Amino acid sequence: MSGKGDKASHGQFPYHAVIELEPLHEYAQFCGGAILNERTILTAASSLVGLEKITVRVGIINSEDTRESGYNLFNGQKVNIHPNYTKPEKDYATYDIATIILDEKIKMSENIQPLKLQRKMETYPEGQSFIMTGLSNAHYGPSKDLCNATFIVSKLSECAVDNTETEKYRLHEGIHICALNQEVRNDEYSTFNGGSALVSQDTDQSYTAYGIEFFKWQKYYVADRCSFTRIDAVYDWIQENMEI
Repeated sequence: MSGKGDKASHGQFPYHAVIELEPLHEYAQFCGGAILNERTILTAASSLVGLEKITVRVGIINSEDTRESGYNLFNGQKVNIHPNYTKPEKDYATYDIATIILDEKIKMSENIQPLKLQRKMETYPEGQSFIMTGLSNAHYGPSKDLCNATFIVSKLSECAVDNTETEKYRLHEGIHICALNQEVRNDEYSTFNGGSALVSQDTDQSYTAYGIEFFKWQKYYVADRCSFTRIDAVYDWIQENMEI
């Protein structure tokens, strides 16, 4: 997650999962994910590349929460990466999506719940608002709180970033969403948490996911904007790669 946000309370975003990176990434200690059902976590493929071990925590609002505070710890038994996933080279990663199959079933509670997935292809107009959650200040350091921030849909070109070779990292219509957090300055690095879900809250207080954030390498990172893989573009693949 990038940008500023407000601290979350227990149960406010019950779908959020925290993926511990082992070995640690150069810039990050955790990535985000979302609970799909008792055995399946949705995240970005780029968050999982190169990991030797996958540990998933659910039901936490701070990285220092203990089991006594109500969180659950699971190991990833299997990883499914989208077959069309491409690593970011001259473009942003395409189909940057993956599922993690857990070794045990999640015990659902008031503070631990799955989210729904946006199935129908839609056009998201500029200005449409969504919510994203992630661990704050996710560089190496002490405590990291679960926070939420509002992101506003923008033109895909707003998320294009120049790299050192003056080439453009581009997004693609029908695959990506670009969204901006207008409360953060372009030079701030409040959080760094790929794999988090872009969601909206439904009238029944549940959440629906519309996108999954890319993991971004720091030299291409811009703090006030995020790029997402569209859920509706990969809905069928997700359904086929869940543990029922």
